[in-house]
Amino acid sequence: VNTLRFNKGLVELNLARNNVGDRGAAALANALEVNTTMTAFDIQANGVGAFGTSILIQRALKKLEQLHMSKNEIGVHQIIMLSMRLQRNLIPLKHLDIGYSCIGRGTSALGLCLRTNTQLEELNIEY
Repeated sequence: VNTLRFNKGLVELNLARNNVGDRGAAALANALEVNTTMTAFDIQANGVGAFGTSILIQRALKKLEQLHMSKNEIGVHQIIMLSMRLQRNLIPLKHLDIGYSCIGRGTSALGLCLRTNTQLEELNIEY
């Protein structure tokens, strides 16, 4: 994970189905916070819950254009936090995949963010 902090060549990282969990997601988020080249991150089906998602949203999304987090236990509050950042165009996400991720009523917040977000091109909330 520490290597990821200063890597200048890697633009896409796919860690789908690797049992990363919340602690691993938090460690990756800390590394991505200082990484200047990564634009795509796939962490699908990794047992990431509310804690890991919160850290990812707070630290790792400043430069990411693609985030694939389907099949994780993201949670409603984290989707609301993400929606608020998307609504204000604070993160450059163009592609967001959060299908099958227990977002429940968070879909309402996502709907509201789409009114003002100018960057998101693709959203998957499949259930």
